[in-house]
This record gives sequence, C-alpha cells and structure tokens, in this order.
Amino acid sequence: MSAETDGRKKSRAKTREKILKVATKLFARKGFDGARVDEIAQKAGVNKALIYYYFKSKEEILEEIMKVFLEESLRRKKKMMERHVQIDKKELIRLSIERIFDLYKGNEDVLRIIITEELKSEKKQWPLFQVLDMGLAEGLKMAQDVGLGIKNKDRIVRAAFYFGFVPIAFFTLLKDEWARYYNSDKNKDQKEFIDILKKTYVRFLLEELKG
Repeated sequence: MSAETDGRKKSRAKTREKILKVATKLFARKGFDGARVDEIAQKAGVNKALIYYYFKSKEEILEEIMKVFLEESLRRKKKMMERHVQIDKKELIRLSIERIFDLYKGNEDVLRIIITEELKSEKKQWPLFQVLDMGLAEGLKMAQDVGLGIKNKDRIVRAAFYFGFVPIAFFTLLKDEWARYYNSDKNKDQKEFIDILKKTYVRFLLEELKG
C-alpha cells in the first residue's frame, strides 16, 4: 500500500469517526428523531452527501454507534481476562465491575441514547437487549476460557441485567444530579455505590460460578 493510499484510508477513518462522535452528541441531546442529518453534517464540518457515502441512513449511524460501544466493551473485557487469568475469581468479578464503570464513564451519551430509544421505540427492535445479549455471551465465554464454570447461565444473564447494567447505567447518568441535589461529593458517592454493589452482586456471582 502506497503512502498516499494509506493516508487517504486514515483520513476516511478519521472523518467517519468524527461523524459518529457528532451524531452521538446530537442523538443524546435531541433524541434520534429530533436530530437531523443536515445538522450532523454541519457540526461535523462535512457535506451531507459525504455522510450518506459512509452510512446508508440515520438508522445505520445509530446502529454503528451501538456497535462501536459494544466492541469497546468486549475489547476491555478480553484485555482484563487476559491480564488477570490467574487471579482469584472473587477479585476478578470485582475488577469487572470497576471496568464497567470505566467504560460507562466516557460513554454517558451512548447510554442515554440506548435507554431513551428503548423506552420510546414503537417498532421494538430491542437494541438495548441485543447489545446486552452479545456482551453477556462474550463475557460468559471469556469466563469459561479462564476456567470458571457456569451453573445456571439464565440466572447469570438476569443478574447481570438486574444488578449490573441497570444500576450502573442509571447511576452513571444521574450521579451528577444526585450530587447536586444532596450537595455531596460525586467521587465519594461513586466509591460508596461500587462498594455496595460489590457486596451484593459479587456474592451472587460467586455462588453461580464454579472453578
């Protein structure tokens, strides 16, 4: 590959990434229906036709945002599993909870989009649950790869939603408002939240994972 061709490839990737970042902010602020492709193009500093060169529709932009979020989540899980393959399973579960916080911390807009679109969707394509299913399937596989057995897959999937995604996602989105309302330190609030979550969620998972 020539230097010129490689340069064009990097430029296209950078432009595509910029479009996704701008779209993510607009979808989170205005909602998917409220954000227009013209506005995405304007704020991204590109021609509207260029957006349709990279994405067939606004729906495809949304799908790609969710796909990127999922891939980043799986990449972090895999990296953590590989790094801590010999670690005690109790500590591994605790670390996984902290890694979820790390991931969500920089993706508040994506979380807001996923939850908002799920609640108002009339077509009910269930994007939230599809994302969770894919992430959980990969997470369970990784757990088995490092020697952790699964007693009841269904119970773990449900627990991950009840005590993992739901509280962490909503705390991430509301922690600033909570801190302002109670005039508290949001960093201390988060530490306390993680400590409480570990005591409940970790205890359950330890009973469900063998090995």
